[in-house]
Amino acid sequence: IYRTLLMPDAVYFQFKLFACVRSVGHSFRFFRMGFGDEIPWPESVRPYVVPNAPETFVYIPDFIDAYTEADLLRNIYSVPECCWQRLGNRRLQIWGGTPHVKGMIAEEIPKWLHSLMDRVSDLGVFGPYRANHVLINEYKPGQGIMP
Repeated sequence: IYRTLLMPDAVYFQFKLFACVRSVGHSFRFFRMGFGDEIPWPESVRPYVVPNAPETFVYIPDFIDAYTEADLLRNIYSVPECCWQRLGNRRLQIWGGTPHVKGMIAEEIPKWLHSLMDRVSDLGVFGPYRANHVLINEYKPGQGIMP
């Protein structure tokens, strides 16, 4: 199950982060698009750049422990059905606002996401910016992100 998490403030659609909480154990994977050398990976993250892959891929083992995983999944699946958007091959929750070409239309983010957002932002992966919203994608077996 891949979860798209967190986009940075003021940098519209430049980062995408994926957290894989079941299929790769309790891990965290980043996929960063854009910026190039403008905002290099911080020292704390560089050891986790995936070898033989684009430098935009980072994998941090055990970033999400078993307790956090269980808590996230409980919260993700306890929201009302109306919080899910049904898309072609997945379901999606959007927390913190709706991304828009004219800027973020801000909304409140549930408290159960705050500590994870802080942990990711504290890694420095957004440079001086803090995460300002969360996208949670649910992919069922056989679904996924097309190449």
